[in-house]
Amino acid sequence: MSFDLDAVEARVLGCLIEKEMATPDYYPLSLNALVNAANQKSSRDPVMALTDDDVTLALDKLRHAAPADLALLVALTLLSLAVNGLMFWLTLRPLQRVPLDETIAINSLAAFLTILPFKLGLLLRTVIHYRRHGVNARTLAAWLAAFAGLSVATLAVLTGASLWRKGIDIMWIAAVLAGLLATGGLALLTGHMAKRSPVLAKLSLGADSIARDPAAVFGHIALRVVDIATYAARFYVAARITEVPITPSAATLMGSTYLLLNAAAPAGALGVAEMGTAGVATLAGIPNDHAALLALATTAALTLTSGVCSIGAWLWLRPDKLLFGRLGAGPTAS
Repeated sequence: MSFDLDAVEARVLGCLIEKEMATPDYYPLSLNALVNAANQKSSRDPVMALTDDDVTLALDKLRHAAPADLALLVALTLLSLAVNGLMFWLTLRPLQRVPLDETIAINSLAAFLTILPFKLGLLLRTVIHYRRHGVNARTLAAWLAAFAGLSVATLAVLTGASLWRKGIDIMWIAAVLAGLLATGGLALLTGHMAKRSPVLAKLSLGADSIARDPAAVFGHIALRVVDIATYAARFYVAARITEVPITPSAATLMGSTYLLLNAAAPAGALGVAEMGTAGVATLAGIPNDHAALLALATTAALTLTSGVCSIGAWLWLRPDKLLFGRLGAGPTAS
């Protein structure tokens, strides 16, 4: 089941998502606050002048969202969290082995903190792995450098193919397969070259040890493709709910862009990922306001789902004890 969104309903839904993430202390909103948010003159295009009755009617229609579509959006988000955790675990294996279940739990915590500034999710991830699993600073640097390099290269292949073809066809598939094989081959070649070049090894921050492992390289690439597919599916489901016309290629483009910006934003992903994705989506013919709404819906699903998962992960891993219980004492036993 899907439903149409007119301009008023899209504005109200966007404001609900925006205010829940930006000002959670004032959520849920009163009717007056929601009207003011919908009519504010900054960060709104177009500027509107809605009445209480306009907003009330929009809320009534939004309440009839299909539960199956919402459940699918949450399920895809859960799958992405698990795939990302598996990706981190697999990439680290050439250097050190850590528990898979704990790595996935740590990934849920880090994903929830992605919207906050100063890369707090990355900081928490590294501190927990250091204190709980004894992953030293040199290994952490090599691990994260390899992870970032492989992820960016894979995302570049998918994004480039989607911008080039504007649709998923045989040429798109051929370009993606060729690009991914070239990415893996280049990573292996660079890793072996660094083994003979101390300068290159130093520049790689030790990631060359991971780049020489075919299982880690091609396993990471394959899992990243699966992850991008889950992001594309989430955009596609959000578009189906709102009946925004979107092709699988456009969904892939938006998913790749959103994922890249979500990871790269230095001051927190909230706002950067949504607006950046909307800007790139215009190249695929999707109106900016529709694309921003789809990105906001994806962010809301990620924040809510990872937030719930983080509660269990926090109670299990107790990062507060790792961070403050024996500060400065070095790695602790898990």
